[in-house]
Amino acid sequence: MRASTYFRTAEFYLHGNPGDPRILSESRASQKAYAEAARLTGPTWERVEIPYEGTTLPGCFYKADNSGKPRPTVIFFGGFDSSNEELFYSCGAPAIRRGYNCLTFDGPGQGAPIREQKLPFRYDWE
Repeated sequence: MRASTYFRTAEFYLHGNPGDPRILSESRASQKAYAEAARLTGPTWERVEIPYEGTTLPGCFYKADNSGKPRPTVIFFGGFDSSNEELFYSCGAPAIRRGYNCLTFDGPGQGAPIREQKLPFRYDWE
């Protein structure tokens, strides 16, 4: 998870030049490191794809535990310059510590959708 954060931070500071090819490579490295952290963490983390206007938005579903017991779910997305990989710290971890499931995701104009799909931010996407 630390490697994912380092790649994400490096990518964030490259946006002075929106055409810098390292933005995409660092973003992908952050995603890859995060996916590996999720794999190592176990079955309580699941990568998800949320249908959105003919495409999908990437997200993570964090279960409070692996009991299968129904639980309330917190849905959380960040702001304009956020990425799904960093949302675990501000919402995913606190939610599961309190017994909630949590769904985090990138909306249009954020994280992977803007970098991978060129899906722009829009005011009414929520």
